[in-house]
Amino acid sequence: MIEYIESIGWVSVREHGIHKIETGVSDVNSVLAKVDDLIPVTEANLYKDTLV
Repeated sequence: MIEYIESIGWVSVREHGIHKIETGVSDVNSVLAKVDDLIPVTEANLYKDTLV
C-alpha cells in the first residue's frame, strides 16, 4: 500500500510533518509526538552517554 501511495506522488507522513515544521504550521514537539522516526537516532548515539 505504501509503495502505491508513493507511486502516485504522495509524500510520507514523516516528510509531511517536516514540511509543516518548515512552513511554521506546526512545532517540532507536536509533530514528534505523532511521527515515529522524525529525528533518526543511531544506536551509537542512543547509548553514547552511557558508554563512557
